[in-house]
Amino acid sequence: MEKPERLSKGHMLKLSVTGDPVRQVKFTGDVVTTRREKIPQGREKRLTYFRGSWPGFAGQRRKLEILNKEKAAIGNGKVVSMIAADEGKMRPNHMLLRGEYDNRGEVVEISAPTSIMTFSPELPKNRLGLARWVVDPENPLAARVAVNRYWQMIFGVGLVKTSEDFGAQGERPSHQELLDYLAVDFMDSGWDIKRLIRTIVSSATYQQSSALSRGIARVDPGNRLISHAPRQRLAAEFIRDHSLSVSGLLVNKLGGPGVNPYQPAVLFGRNAIGSSNASFTQSKGEGLYRRSLYTYWKRQIPAANMRILGSDGRNSCRTRRERTNTPLQALVLLNDPQFVEAARVLAERCYREGGESVEDRLRYAFRLSTSRRATSGEIKVLLAEYRERLSEFHNNPAAANAYISGGGASSPDAGIIPQQLAAYAAVVSLILNLDESISKS
Repeated sequence: MEKPERLSKGHMLKLSVTGDPVRQVKFTGDVVTTRREKIPQGREKRLTYFRGSWPGFAGQRRKLEILNKEKAAIGNGKVVSMIAADEGKMRPNHMLLRGEYDNRGEVVEISAPTSIMTFSPELPKNRLGLARWVVDPENPLAARVAVNRYWQMIFGVGLVKTSEDFGAQGERPSHQELLDYLAVDFMDSGWDIKRLIRTIVSSATYQQSSALSRGIARVDPGNRLISHAPRQRLAAEFIRDHSLSVSGLLVNKLGGPGVNPYQPAVLFGRNAIGSSNASFTQSKGEGLYRRSLYTYWKRQIPAANMRILGSDGRNSCRTRRERTNTPLQALVLLNDPQFVEAARVLAERCYREGGESVEDRLRYAFRLSTSRRATSGEIKVLLAEYRERLSEFHNNPAAANAYISGGGASSPDAGIIPQQLAAYAAVVSLILNLDESISKS
């Protein structure tokens, strides 16, 4: 037989009789006080009441309270986009005469351009219906546009050069049947982007040489016949990511909020374009080395180094980016903290992994940056540059320390002589600034 539970001070008991209110009894040592508590009517209300008061559910209530706090914290930390609901009665849409919002004409129905494909009456006339219309296998446009964009990303120019205009004002495809085949294959694969890119880059067309013979340059100067592999300047984001990747600084984490890598703070505030109260707080740790995809941009204040390297602003939507090559871009690659730090960390990597001799380390840095082996003539130039820099830094140790500690938030390797590390970093910076390092061929 179980022993009865001993009462302690402050212990609460609940006594109830069927049909009567609950009586709570509180034991305070010598005195027992009671109070009546009315039970709500209705089965569901009674269940809710007893779940919230019965001592047997105390553990579950504590767990639920913790989970609700976690849910509230997650909800408060996220930005929710306001999207109008499609349910209910849709408002009527009128033609606006002369574009004046208060000068309404005839009522028009929700639909899609019938010149592309008829909008099926079975589709709901809302955003879901439009999405299904766009990806319908009978729609000849969506898959072609997507395939053309990826072709443009890889080859520099799309099969339809005017990737922003597939209409009557745009250019006709250079290879109509190829575009059709890739578009159909893309849809049949379940819109598998990785498979599409693998198909293109594993083709014999892409694996051609980028070297131009005199005959090809005369017959196909713009490579519209795809007579050779593309050779083009990397996009601004790719240049930054390439430098971080070869140095080992790049953080490959996926997803998450935007980050603020190195950027001149003077671009923000009273003297900047845009809001006078805009401010800039530089990220720390891995936030400085995430892919350029995650760099936070204000619409009127883009990332300065990305803008100089050729990226577009965010004031308008553009499907094609101009390829640029200016002296100011070389100054960015040689002096911007992001690239100075990447050069120094790559120099440390080559010092540790490249071998024992200066020549082996420089060969290693060259191959990491350009994806090919350096020729004997190129190595002679790099060795001469290294010896000249080393002599300068030996004569001026303060300049060596300033050079290796002035770029970026990471600390230089204390196990390497500062003058040697500065000399290696200067030569690696030169290698990262080579046309082969910032071009794809």
